[in-house]
Order: sequence, then C-alpha cells, then structure tokens
Amino acid sequence: PEALPFFVPTGVTIIAFIVAYFYLQRAEKIAQNGVIVYAQILSVGGEYNGMHNVEFAYEYDGIEYTKRKSLYGTDFSGDSITLIVDSSNPKRYFFAKE
Repeated sequence: PEALPFFVPTGVTIIAFIVAYFYLQRAEKIAQNGVIVYAQILSVGGEYNGMHNVEFAYEYDGIEYTKRKSLYGTDFSGDSITLIVDSSNPKRYFFAKE
C-alpha cells in the first residue's frame, strides 16, 4: 500500500519522457524535411483567456488543407501564418517563428 504513491508518479514520469522523445523526433523530422508554406487566415473566433480559435488554409503539392488552432493574438483577419509543413505528411505542421 505504501509503495503505490512512489510508483505512480515514477510511471507517469517515464511515460511523459517517452512521449516527449517521440514528439521531439517528429519535430526534428519536420524541421529537416519541412517546407515553408504560407497559410491564409479564413476566420477568427471569439477570445477566451487571450486566445482565439483561428481557422486557416494552406496548400501543399496542389492539395489544400484547412485547419483550426487556438492562437494568442489580437488581430488576425486578412493575415497569413508561416508554417513548416512535413513534406512526407503535409497534414502535420509547425508554426514557424517570424
């Protein structure tokens, strides 16, 4: 009974490190093989805790992708977002630093 509190946080920590490892591997792959794409903002939802639900679209290899993401900011209308798109799976992307 006393060992449970020790093993639960330890197990959760190990799982968190494994998930972080695979996430970083994917991010590294996208960074190495990624293509810079400019996404057009289609709509901006209401604000909640400084974040807006932003819908944007980008095109890669002749196919258009539409995504939604909660983003910080004040005025997105008519703007574009710079993305780094995974060339092997264009549905995956990261926001590029401007």
